[in-house]
Amino acid sequence: MRRKDIVCKLAVSVFVILLLLSSGVVYAGSDWEIAYVHDENGQRIRGRLHTLVTAIKRGAGVKVMVFYADVRQTYKAEETIFTIDQSLVVAKCDGYAGLGSSNDYTLVEDRRGPLLLKTDGSVEYITYNAAGTAIINHVTDLYYKMKWFINR
Repeated sequence: MRRKDIVCKLAVSVFVILLLLSSGVVYAGSDWEIAYVHDENGQRIRGRLHTLVTAIKRGAGVKVMVFYADVRQTYKAEETIFTIDQSLVVAKCDGYAGLGSSNDYTLVEDRRGPLLLKTDGSVEYITYNAAGTAIINHVTDLYYKMKWFINR
């Protein structure tokens, strides 16, 4: 096989792997699967909200990928709750986000408090002063596409 052909096949293979990773088909190893995907208005794109709620009731862990305007961030839920009629799921996450399929979490913003990620597409967070003693901002009106993952 010629060197040019090998390089071409390698480039195609790398492209396919990157495409799969960016689409969310491959994520955080084989123990995580997509349960629910919605657009920025909370309208279902893929999966079922009932599947997500059922998994939470059974004790499954939850990760949420948020499609911000310029980057995707993945958050691991510390706590997950849902409304009585199970029409809204809320994931409380700390200020750490993993990049892509990594299990390593890095601080997103040193003054940001817990995030509330909701299946209606909204993101709510509180920002504190540098000492962490006073609230300087409370944002509740941001809406994004999200992918909700559960561990098996």
